[in-house]
Amino acid sequence: LNIEHNNISMIISHYCKVLSVFLMYRLIVNYILRQPVQYLNESLLKKNSELAESVQKLNVQNEKLDAMRRDLSKKERSYRAIIENLPIALVIRQGEKIIFSNETAVKLFKRKEGQNLIGDSFFDYIHPDYLETAKKNYEESNKDKMIISSEGKLINHEGETIDSETTIIPVVLNEEKTHLILIRNLAEVKRSEAMKIELELARENEKLCTEFFANLSHEFRTPLNIIY
Repeated sequence: LNIEHNNISMIISHYCKVLSVFLMYRLIVNYILRQPVQYLNESLLKKNSELAESVQKLNVQNEKLDAMRRDLSKKERSYRAIIENLPIALVIRQGEKIIFSNETAVKLFKRKEGQNLIGDSFFDYIHPDYLETAKKNYEESNKDKMIISSEGKLINHEGETIDSETTIIPVVLNEEKTHLILIRNLAEVKRSEAMKIELELARENEKLCTEFFANLSHEFRTPLNIIY
């Protein structure tokens, strides 16, 4: 407002100031505001695209993991069913404590329905006459030695004696040293052997009876043929 109208240089200088301000504004908007924002937007779009690809890959991996979990769960149920229905008692021991027992072991030691042997000391089920042998086998198994077919006597929860044959197998479960103990009830084995002997005797008697009646029939047939 204070420009002298007849001073051309003053007017030009003011126009140059306005132009310089405008150019500075363009520079600030373009190079300081607009371009960085545009660069950030491009970077964000690129990151979003990479993130979407990563999420898609993760979804595929999660689907595979879910399928593997289902498969493992199915196998675990199958293996547990096999272990639970084994005709031989299976106990897993860690130190002196029992950490697993199948249904056959629970029935062998006559625990009540719904109970198991977990948390009990395995030595609680050893007959006093065989306690020293059991401790010796315990020391040997802790040296990663397998104890095969060690005969002895056990005691069930009701105090009854069980003639048994025990096999101890050292294994590592969850990075912990444990022992699989397979227990076979020799009373059932002896009962099976007695039944097998009885079956063989019955077969032999059946064979003798068959041969006797065959000979008797032959002896009757000969005179009857002659009489005829």
